[in-house]
Amino acid sequence: MCWTYWIACAIRGTRNRRRLNRPPVGMVRGQKGFKVNEQKFDIGTFRVESGALAILDPLCDAGEAIRIENVRTGEWSVRVNVREWYGVEKVEMVCGNDEGGLHHTNTLELIVETATAAAIDADAMMDALGPEDERVKRFLALTGGEAGASVMERGMATHTGEGDGTYPICVYRDDDGMACKIVMIF
Repeated sequence: MCWTYWIACAIRGTRNRRRLNRPPVGMVRGQKGFKVNEQKFDIGTFRVESGALAILDPLCDAGEAIRIENVRTGEWSVRVNVREWYGVEKVEMVCGNDEGGLHHTNTLELIVETATAAAIDADAMMDALGPEDERVKRFLALTGGEAGASVMERGMATHTGEGDGTYPICVYRDDDGMACKIVMIF
C-alpha cells in the first residue's frame, strides 16, 4: 500500500475502513455482463496564464513534473468520470470547445507514487503545491470529496483510481498547434 493511504488513515482515524467499496471477488475491471455504475462530475474551472501546464504527482518531487508547452491560455473546465468500486477513471481538462477540430498529438506517461495527480499552470506550480510539509493535508482535502477531485485557482488535483503506477496523459491540439484538451486515464 502507498504511504499516503496510511497517512490519510492516521488523519481520519480510519485505518481499517476503505472509502470505496471493492468489487466482488473474481470481478475484473471491464468484465462483460457486469454493470458498473459510473458518475460524471463537472468540478469547476482553473486558469492557465503561462501557456504551459505541469502534470505531476503533487506529493513527490516537483522536478519530475511533465511540462506541456503551447497550452491555450484562459479558463480550463474539468470533468471527472468516477466508477463504482474503482474511483476516478478519467479526468478531462478542456479550454474552449472540444466538439471537433482537435487532433490527438501525443500520449505522455505520468508516473504516480502516491495515488494523487495534479495539473497546474507551470508558472504557479510552487504556489499551488504549497510548503512540502503541508502538501499531504492540502491534497487530501482537495481530493476527498465525492468526485475524488477538486480545482484550485491555477490547477486541479485528483485521486488516481487504483493507486500508484504509470498512467497515460493524452494531449489534443487545435489546428494552430495549441493544446486545448488534456485527458488523464487511470
